[in-house]
Amino acid sequence: MADMLVELIQKFIDGSEATLNSLFKSMVNLVFFIERELNAIQVQGGSKIDFNGIYQVIFSYACFILVVVFISKLIKTYFLHDNGDPEKNPIHLVIGMLKAVIVMICFKEVYDIFVGITSSLLSSILGAMPVQTVSLAEALSNNIAGGIFTAIACLVLLITWLILICQFIMKGIEILLMRMGIPFATIRTLKFRRRCVP
Repeated sequence: MADMLVELIQKFIDGSEATLNSLFKSMVNLVFFIERELNAIQVQGGSKIDFNGIYQVIFSYACFILVVVFISKLIKTYFLHDNGDPEKNPIHLVIGMLKAVIVMICFKEVYDIFVGITSSLLSSILGAMPVQTVSLAEALSNNIAGGIFTAIACLVLLITWLILICQFIMKGIEILLMRMGIPFATIRTLKFRRRCVP
């Protein structure tokens, strides 16, 4: 019975080798550019999700809302005297709008630069380590011959590794949603302090 269980665990680990190797090679993409991995997923009709198109739609709507909020702030502050201090120079509102536009336009490029620096740092660290590249499944398969205890320990290590990959995927989805929401978050820069009315 124990030998059958060890053999079953061995087959499970061997079957996961290709998946683990591909996930390990694309670990940076899983966290920082998960849309590159999600592009391989096909939806109904064989079409794929176009994340660049989604970002362009969000960017366009955020620009439209930014203009509407800017005009609304100008009218409420300087014509209706309803919101903000009308004695304050309107250049501050224009500067706030320019800040929002700069962040909207430059965030994607700054993010790419940051990910490039992080990726080169990780590559440098891995290059400085005197460890040969070996797949996790192969390392576990080589150590599984110690009996039932070793086989279960290897299975626990494999499950822990899969949980870690799932956490990386969740962080990647969170970062993707944050990147998609940055154009809307920049609209917050258009604000005045309310005038204190005695």
